[in-house]
This record gives sequence, C-alpha cells and structure tokens, in this order.
Amino acid sequence: LIAGRPMAIGAAPVGLGIREANFEDAHGRNIGAWFQPGPGSQGQAEGAASTRGVIVLLHGLAGNRLAMQTRARWLRGLGFACLTIDLPAHGESDGSRVTFGHSEAAAVEAAVERARQLVPGAPVGVIGISLGGASALLAEDLGVQAMVVESVFAELHTAIRNRCTRFLGPVGALAAGVLELQLRPRLGFGVGDVVPVREIGERPFPLFVLGGELDANTPPAETRALFEAARGPKELWIVPGAAHVDLYHARPAEYERRVGGFLGRWFPEG
Repeated sequence: LIAGRPMAIGAAPVGLGIREANFEDAHGRNIGAWFQPGPGSQGQAEGAASTRGVIVLLHGLAGNRLAMQTRARWLRGLGFACLTIDLPAHGESDGSRVTFGHSEAAAVEAAVERARQLVPGAPVGVIGISLGGASALLAEDLGVQAMVVESVFAELHTAIRNRCTRFLGPVGALAAGVLELQLRPRLGFGVGDVVPVREIGERPFPLFVLGGELDANTPPAETRALFEAARGPKELWIVPGAAHVDLYHARPAEYERRVGGFLGRWFPEG
C-alpha cells in the first residue's frame, strides 16, 4: 500500500502547447508537472484575461499525470488551462512512500501556488481522484475557486479495512488492525491524522463530490458522508454502475455534462 510507483513519463504530448512545469514542495521534493495553456495562448504564460481559470489535476494511487490527460484535453475545450502533476512517490516526482494524502497535501498546496504563478490573477480549481482528492482535502489554505473530488475515502481507518476485507474476507479486519499499528512507526502518523470527512467541513469553497455506485473500496455511504460534511456550496453524484474506476471513462458524456456544468457555475466565461 505504501510502496512508491515511480515511472519515466517522457516528453510532453505534441501539440496544445504543453510544457514542463516542475516545482518544489514544502518538503523539498521535486514534483513532476506539465502545464497546458488555455486555447489561443501559443504555449506561453497567459494573462488571466485569456483563460477561464487553471485546473490542477491530481491522479489516484498508482497513477501519474498521464492518467489525467483526457480530462486536460476536455477542459481546454472549455477554455481552461491545466496543471497536471505526479503526486510524490509517483511518476517522476520525488518520494519513496505513499502516505495516503498526509504528506501529499504539501505537493497539492505547492501545485496550486504554481498554477497561480503560471497564470497570474486567474482563478484556480482542483479535480482530484481517490488519493489525489484526499490529498486536496487534507491540504490547507488552498483558497481555490472550486474543487471536484472523486472516489475519496472518508477516513483512512475505513479505507484500509474496506480494502483488506475485499481481498482477505473475514480475516480482513484483523489484517487491517495489524497494518494500522505499523503506520506511526513507519510513516510518522496514525489513522486519526488522515480523515478527509473531518477536513471537508473546513473547506468553504464549492465542492462536487463523486463516487461509484459499486465501489467496494469507497462505498457510496462514504461518498455521501463527505457530501453531508461539506458546509459550502456542494453537489453530489453517485455514478450508476461504476466501481473504483476512472469515473470520466465510466460515463464520459454525463461526466462532461455534470462536471462541466459545475465548473461553469463557478468559473464563468468572459
């Protein structure tokens, strides 16, 4: 669960003006990133007037920035610039261990600041999947315009137990307890330090919470708990027939309609 997933990403895709945009987070880790400017910018740093905003895209566990390129291309068609990153210990970013959002949050904070540097004055939003969404909710003082979180666990405690029970059956709860006891000596924190459902209530910006109807890792009850705990403007979508998968690919047309509509409400054109 905590093993890093390094991978050589290679050159940025040809076209759309995508370029390297690496940065450093508060822990001194180099974070691999690509910046995709909004339409009509010729790949150079844009002023706020030429884009609706910048969306920071955060992949899930075992993924990297490549997994977010379909969303980035779609968002460009809506007038957005995008910053796609490799979370720590993934892709080409520094780090050797996954911490379930605990230390990844610092990379998200730095990514949002990097987005503001790339397009000064433009509003910034976040779309985070699973680990990426948990990291975004655990990050502090983002001050973003809006956030979309997909398939995010409510508490690390239940996330570990759900996965152990899924793979090990009745003995899963016992195995989960053993794993939880290892967290503090190995990673320096406990399950009580990673509770997105607690943090979401402290986030005043608009939130769209998504989850899969058949997700065994993050059951709909957890998705609904996150939604209920959010205190600002919020929306909920339990995706019919979807498990713990990429929800964009599960229902692309409806995803674009719903998520595009949400972003349209908080990032007006012109």
